[in-house]
Amino acid sequence: MAAQTLFRANSRVGFVELFFDLVFVFAITQVSHHLLYHFDLTGAAQSTLMFLAVWWVWIYTTWVLNRLDPERFAVRMLLFGLLILGLFLSMSIPEAFGDRGLIFAATYVAMQSGRTGFMWVCARDDATLRATYLRILIWFAAAAVFWLAGAFVPPEWRLAVWTLALAIEYAGPAAGFFVPRLGRDVTQNWAVKGAHMAERCGLFVIIALGETLLVSGATFAGVGWTGPGVAAFLGSVVLSIAMWWVYFHVGHHRAAHQIETSEDPGRIARRSFTYAHIPNLCAHPHRRRCGAFGSGIGARHRPSCRSRSSRGPSCASGGQPSVPRGKRLVQATVRALVPAFAPGRARPVHSADRPRVLAAARCHHRLDGADADPRCDLGGPVTARRSLT
Repeated sequence: MAAQTLFRANSRVGFVELFFDLVFVFAITQVSHHLLYHFDLTGAAQSTLMFLAVWWVWIYTTWVLNRLDPERFAVRMLLFGLLILGLFLSMSIPEAFGDRGLIFAATYVAMQSGRTGFMWVCARDDATLRATYLRILIWFAAAAVFWLAGAFVPPEWRLAVWTLALAIEYAGPAAGFFVPRLGRDVTQNWAVKGAHMAERCGLFVIIALGETLLVSGATFAGVGWTGPGVAAFLGSVVLSIAMWWVYFHVGHHRAAHQIETSEDPGRIARRSFTYAHIPNLCAHPHRRRCGAFGSGIGARHRPSCRSRSSRGPSCASGGQPSVPRGKRLVQATVRALVPAFAPGRARPVHSADRPRVLAAARCHHRLDGADADPRCDLGGPVTARRSLT
């Protein structure tokens, strides 16, 4: 029974794997919105940590599914369980450094440990594979101490404790999951189906790029279609197309061929797919070299100025300071379009309320004072949201 459940006969990605990926669309969107509403160094560090945690859950699941047959009932039940936990993980992201830190940490630990324990049980007929996942489980258990402990410390210390937990997990593959008395694992033991691994990682890149297109379109659909706004929107779309072209037209096929023909595919999978994909996915949105995730944030915060030097009053839009105005405009619009992600006392906004919310958002950013509607409350974008409660 274990051998039948364990090994897949081919490298085809199953439909249940694609269904499982949907929760990570939600997770990445949640992380990007957390950075949107905490657009400072602390918020960037928190968002980076949560993004790396989301990636780590997904890539370890991909390693497991590289061996397990997704058509088996037990494997499907595993994925459905992980999907439910992933939803709770994603829903806790906006308040992970607030009141829902324990939910975030507990669901993360449950996903990592539960999936690894499942694989350890399935490998009872393969001593080498069983030893590998026992080592992984021990490393996850060591990190789990800090994940759970971080949920009980003050929020200002949580980032440091969780960073230590994530560092332990990220060091595991590089250290060969060394455990006293069990020794160090070797990459030759990590049998990898290269085509499956390459396709799965490509699908995650698609998720990140899709999030960029989704939020770019939703953001600019609710603002005035002026020349600078349309140019910024088209720029973000062209950037997404360029990143797709570089990854899939240039690098994807080469990486798949290299891992399939290598004498040590486990080493290449660890280096190229587990670690090296991170810079492609996560980069700072204000830098010239953006990843798929970072470009989505940049699309939200892209001011209507022609150059980076025009951050002050010399912005092309009527002489108004570009960064505060652009930030308020994007925040109000995103809150109107995606109200579930708004911080504070947000509540779902029904379709009948959306015109009023968008109208309030436009009121906050009128440039010409003579045309300003006297009913507009210029107190800030939060008022537009709270006026409906």
